[in-house]
Amino acid sequence: MSPRDGSKVGAVVNCFEINESNLTMATASDHPVDLQSSDFETFFRILRLPQRPAEIAAAAEKLKASKVERDKVQSQHQEAGKLLANQRLGEAPSVTHSDVDALGAQIAP
Repeated sequence: MSPRDGSKVGAVVNCFEINESNLTMATASDHPVDLQSSDFETFFRILRLPQRPAEIAAAAEKLKASKVERDKVQSQHQEAGKLLANQRLGEAPSVTHSDVDALGAQIAP
């Protein structure tokens, strides 16, 4: 495995060690395992991961929805802060400090 410029590759990525000539993985006993062996390929071919439980999927959807709502309120708060900062003195205010503070209080932690 060589990059396009012809230099040699030697790196440890997670628990895999990649060299020019071989591909090995260190196990808990620190004995290398040949990743190109048929046993290793067979193991990963038949490996099946269980599906995510419904409760976790539902919680992930709720989290995603709450992040969208928080981002929406946060952008409103930021926009109101910009409007407040850019108001001209002597003109009727388009937004007040209490408006900006109220939007900021709506942002859930």
